[in-house]
Amino acid sequence: MIVVDKSETNKRSLLPEIEGARISPNLEELTGADLMITTLTIPAHTPALLEKHRDHGALFVQGKWSASDLEASVIDGRLSASLARMLAFKIPTASRILLLVGETPVVGSREWSALSKFLDRGGRVEPPLATWDQIPKWCKLKEQHLAEYRKNPIQWVFTPDETFVDNGMFQIPIEVPKSDPRRVLIQCPGIGPALATRWWDEVKVCLPLTATLFDVLAWMSWEDPKAADLPQIEGYGPKKRAACRQWLGLTTGVNLALTGKETK
Repeated sequence: MIVVDKSETNKRSLLPEIEGARISPNLEELTGADLMITTLTIPAHTPALLEKHRDHGALFVQGKWSASDLEASVIDGRLSASLARMLAFKIPTASRILLLVGETPVVGSREWSALSKFLDRGGRVEPPLATWDQIPKWCKLKEQHLAEYRKNPIQWVFTPDETFVDNGMFQIPIEVPKSDPRRVLIQCPGIGPALATRWWDEVKVCLPLTATLFDVLAWMSWEDPKAADLPQIEGYGPKKRAACRQWLGLTTGVNLALTGKETK
């Protein structure tokens, strides 16, 4: 859901109409933001309701829709006031956003210094949009990102050459240790990070003190898992089991020895 402060709906505003957006009478007054992007669908017209959106990971966006708007807000102090309200409303760092439209200010200029200080003081500055008519698309994309972060709050990093920026709040990347069995499991055909994690978590639950990589591979490749009373893992069916057995070089009737669990 996208919420727009009432002041941005007048004819003087450069903010284009955003399809489906809701209007808040006091969003900027209470939070310092012109826009709010949230995954909740509840109203947003009172401090208590806005706090619910904040606590659910909403983005609070102060917009400068032109170079002249940015320049004027630096001169009259509105830019600093916006950040001060965001801080006072206890909006997390990753959710305090400044969105610019137009070219990035020249390094060393008054406007550039103001943006740099906005970052230094705990805000975030988005890459500038070329034209103000791109704002609705940007909002919709951010709305999609928030939904993704809510669904997958952690991003597991399996390969050391991948680089991610930790934004401190949303989809937090955590590198898997080199000794973690999942680094081997994802080498198996058809096994990605999510499925490797489901398998490893299941084995740790069943064998909390003795779980090893060998146990996971044994369970994944066991020819008749039902006969062995082994767990069923979502997304792992007969085809992937057959591919795993082939990858391990197991022939018909041959299984890896299980540890810590009796078989029928």
